[in-house]
Amino acid sequence: MIQMTCPHCNETLDIPDQYAGQAGACRKCGARIVVPAAANAGPASLPADLASALEASLSRENQRPRPVVATPGLGDTLQPLLKPAAILLGVAAIIAIVALAATQLPLSGFSKPAPEQITQQFMDALNTGGPEACRPYLTEASWQHFNQMHFALQQFENFTVGAATTSENSARVALNVTQFGHSMPNEVLLRHEAGQWRVHALRMLPAPGMSMTLDFENPEAILGELQNMMEGMDPAIMRAMEDAMRQQGGF
Repeated sequence: MIQMTCPHCNETLDIPDQYAGQAGACRKCGARIVVPAAANAGPASLPADLASALEASLSRENQRPRPVVATPGLGDTLQPLLKPAAILLGVAAIIAIVALAATQLPLSGFSKPAPEQITQQFMDALNTGGPEACRPYLTEASWQHFNQMHFALQQFENFTVGAATTSENSARVALNVTQFGHSMPNEVLLRHEAGQWRVHALRMLPAPGMSMTLDFENPEAILGELQNMMEGMDPAIMRAMEDAMRQQGGF
């Protein structure tokens, strides 16, 4: 016989050894108890009320459904990896969309202004505004000296912007200007600065084989350019230019 005390109501219970290690209900409070193991199990009798209650309790305990523990499958193994993989796929999709959009920018009207456009805007500003109007189209170094030579460039009678010849970082745009009633070919020189085309010089071509470059970034060099051009100029052209300047200036 196993003697034990109910841990819930402190009732002293005498339980046959045959129920050692099993679970049942206390005859007093009905709470679930576990019978301790007996050192020597042997046949014994049990009061009818406790025996029937214990047997019924044990029967219910054995009939109670046991929790089902699922065996981990492939899905459970992959589940922790799915969220990071989904994030990576999302990032890759965004990168692909941005790259595709970048290739479509020229078709959508969002491309950076071409050298011809910058030249047109620069010449419009030169002919209609002051030095400040030209600033957005000049290199930073050109703007530092532009006030010194702006007076010699403004108010062309007419001009026409032609085609551009470009390399990786520089461009030449054909420009025909009319001044004092005479038409003269020119070139506007540009280069990349801060991701945009910017003007840094104007090259005048008064006659075949002759040129004079107005380097806005280096105004000191202009006098030497002017001297070289004048030395090689045909006297007839010089006289024609002087006559045109007199007529224009009224003297």
